[in-house]
Amino acid sequence: MDHRFVNSDDSLFDKVPVPVIRVRSDGNGLRLIDANAACHLLTEGKVSDLYNRDIHEIWQAPDNRHLAENIARAHASHTTFQETLWHTFVSDGQRRYVTFHFVPFHDKEVLVFVSDLTETWQKLEQVSSLSEHVTALFERASTGMLEGLPDKLADCNEALCRMTGFDKQELLSMRLEQLIHPEDYPELTDLLKVVIENPYQVYTWLGRARRKDGSYYWVDGSITGIVNDKGEFNYFLASINDATEREQGQQKLRESLMDTVRAVSATAEIHDRYTAGHMDRVASMSREVGKELKFSSEELLGLSLGATIHDIGKVGIPASILSKPGKLSKAEFTLIQDHPLLGKRIIEDIDFPWPIDKMIGDHHERLDGSGYPAGLRADEISIEAKIVAVADVFEALVSHRPYRPGFELAKAIDILESEKGKLDAQLVECLLDLVNDGRIDPAETPGSNKNLRDIGENLSRFSDF
Repeated sequence: MDHRFVNSDDSLFDKVPVPVIRVRSDGNGLRLIDANAACHLLTEGKVSDLYNRDIHEIWQAPDNRHLAENIARAHASHTTFQETLWHTFVSDGQRRYVTFHFVPFHDKEVLVFVSDLTETWQKLEQVSSLSEHVTALFERASTGMLEGLPDKLADCNEALCRMTGFDKQELLSMRLEQLIHPEDYPELTDLLKVVIENPYQVYTWLGRARRKDGSYYWVDGSITGIVNDKGEFNYFLASINDATEREQGQQKLRESLMDTVRAVSATAEIHDRYTAGHMDRVASMSREVGKELKFSSEELLGLSLGATIHDIGKVGIPASILSKPGKLSKAEFTLIQDHPLLGKRIIEDIDFPWPIDKMIGDHHERLDGSGYPAGLRADEISIEAKIVAVADVFEALVSHRPYRPGFELAKAIDILESEKGKLDAQLVECLLDLVNDGRIDPAETPGSNKNLRDIGENLSRFSDF
């Protein structure tokens, strides 16, 4: 990604219409280092007084320390998430209803996007009075508006009718379940339960809705609860936008990235057919482990793609070494140890939205620091790289290699379990449970012409694997 996005005075950073704050890790902590023009406008320039201060020092009061905690959480987990709440800004001391989006940016930074929803929230509170003004806003809104309960829709506007193709009478005669894709409806019902429990919050949802012609389209919406005069949940109110074009664009991006990975994998197969097959098997095993760990669909896609090319650096290793039937010399072993770094160089200019570089560069790191190329330990290794490492070793053990036949399953399991302490013990158990359950079938691997040679195989030559 282009660093000019956040470094240039006239860059896109300052042109982003919502306030954005940059936080960076300096090795000792997380510091607020910059804010864009919109943030300066919101705070009347006072945000600059916070530059280079630790976030835990800035947000230390009991009612706002969670902001620093959430920034630290986003940095540590490399996960984007949001929070909506009332917050007092330094500019005028007024409490505003805002949404914070905490977005990891590169390895050392977190971008905090601030959306001021105060006016929207105030309008939503007024809906309960059913005033003529609010009713007009509801009817004339350019986005689809819907209110009701899951089993009974109470009202909708013309924008939603145009979006779905149903007229108002038809929509109000339907249940919400009839309008939502069957695969997405359970998630929506879970969200509505949360709305009922806490109707004062605003929640977001992305899923597929049905048109009158039977086709489905992507929608994103904001959902909140409307309360009665006792403060109890009365019904939900949703603002709905057609997100089909955006989702189609993201799908094209995913397909483009997958094409890139396929091309890189094909390069490995040309160089060494064992390497390509091995990577395919490791990717399959890794994906099953990710499912068991409740990875999201996006996280599973990234894990699968990274595992599929985790050994791509071997295209820089002579094929004569990769296919050598005997033990490697120390010089050959030293050379083959370079493949994680070679792999990172191959993909360094591809802007993947997942930690592909860490899966490639760190899948031979070990929890006790005995791995390579950097000798990382425990928490320094990403969860994705740890998963690939476990699958990598197990696939190598059960597969036939030029220098030895594959181990029997029981022996392979014993060897893998003996590696706990170097490999993540919970991930080892997770993979072996999947083998016992039949979700991972080692019988597909031995003798397969697809299996690739991996550095774990060469390590096994020095430890009688």
